[in-house]
Amino acid sequence: MSVFEKLTKVVKDKGAGFIILIDPDRKNDKKLETLVENANRSGVDAILVGGSLMMDGGCYDRVARIKNVAKIPVIFFPGGVGQINKYYDAMLFMSVISGRNPHYLIGEQVIAAPIVKDLALETIPTGYMLLDGGSRTTVEFMSGSLPIPLDRPDIAVAHALAGQYLGMKLLSYFPPDYAVNKWKDKQLEFCKDNNVKPSDCVIFAFGGDEYKELNRGTEVNRLCISYAIGDKLK
Repeated sequence: MSVFEKLTKVVKDKGAGFIILIDPDRKNDKKLETLVENANRSGVDAILVGGSLMMDGGCYDRVARIKNVAKIPVIFFPGGVGQINKYYDAMLFMSVISGRNPHYLIGEQVIAAPIVKDLALETIPTGYMLLDGGSRTTVEFMSGSLPIPLDRPDIAVAHALAGQYLGMKLLSYFPPDYAVNKWKDKQLEFCKDNNVKPSDCVIFAFGGDEYKELNRGTEVNRLCISYAIGDKLK
């Protein structure tokens, strides 16, 4: 069973997945094993690994350390082609579909593709949508992409549908609090008014520390996975 099949089975059986993101940068160097051990015993379904900016050359070694301890799939959440290595079980083969920077729409993917093939990594086609959370993010700056305004759900829906029709199996939404702000209600209202199903893709978004009350009774924050934006948060 592929990693993606395992994740979709989790969604089918539980209604949502429990996934954490670990940044393999030096800021987490001393606590990597602890983070992964906590994930192993907290019912986490998979670990995403990646970051927008690496401040040293230790990324490969840290991913190897994560993989050595993990008892669950380790999935590459791409921050750049330079972070690809053999220690991942799968990767989100991602395109920033909300942006207009060709390098992150297709350029990085072309550079990465031969390496991914050589390493025989499982790929999960993923559309990355950056939403305006009110402040500039590292992703916005590094990718040179303007975020979609939260008061324009029609634009968000159009991009999500385009990603779906292009064959992307996952849609990744930012900012972190999309699931608990008014954008969700506006998007659902727009879909209803236009007789559009929110999405047939799996959808996920990050939960920040300020939303720990949405977690499943653990100290480890989670990633929500659902078939439609209107699904339950818990």
